[in-house]
Amino acid sequence: MDETVSQPGIRPWHRLAATLIAALACWPFQMVRSELPGYPASGDQAPWTLGVPRATAADNLHVRQFKGAIGSGVEAWLIVHTPPDTVYAVLADPRPSPEFLPYVTNVWIDRQQGNDQVVRYRARHFGLFDVEYSQSRHLQPPDRVSFAQLKGPFKKVEGQWLVAPALEGTRLTYSVQVDPGFFVPGPLQSFFLKQGLPGLINAIKSRAESGGTWKKPG
Repeated sequence: MDETVSQPGIRPWHRLAATLIAALACWPFQMVRSELPGYPASGDQAPWTLGVPRATAADNLHVRQFKGAIGSGVEAWLIVHTPPDTVYAVLADPRPSPEFLPYVTNVWIDRQQGNDQVVRYRARHFGLFDVEYSQSRHLQPPDRVSFAQLKGPFKKVEGQWLVAPALEGTRLTYSVQVDPGFFVPGPLQSFFLKQGLPGLINAIKSRAESGGTWKKPG
């Protein structure tokens, strides 16, 4: 059963902040609707530099916000210096994700049938409380992994990981949109949606570029 375990002394806005971060930082395998663009328009990009070995414009994390079919969304892309099949292998198997994804501590595959999975995740925030959620996942090899939330803290969550060949390796694109099911001021929701992006995508990048050996600190 999915639940949020609260500890005494945690303010409600702290729990909200952690939960919003969880929507992004702990949803590693997701998909948005096909009508959403695959890549952000150049005028919408807001780059973060992630300190990759070869510094080019594409090595930065490019981020844009959008209004999706179910709610507010965010989309990001960067270049991973390894072939697309290596990146896709990291995305397609959720079992090792506690080794390298921020916050994620446990993963269970409740059901597997062909390219369809039901996966449960547990994540720990601020070292104080756990959040559990589950999602349906649909693998579309060799370039897409899609998801939809089944149980969790929000009304709806949908997103995607998309890999595509690029001159220097792979263009990795991540999109997610969230309908919280309760009121969250727009600027606050946007802030926390973007807050988890660098850590999430850099973890996928590091894992893929290391050939599946990189692990998060601690």
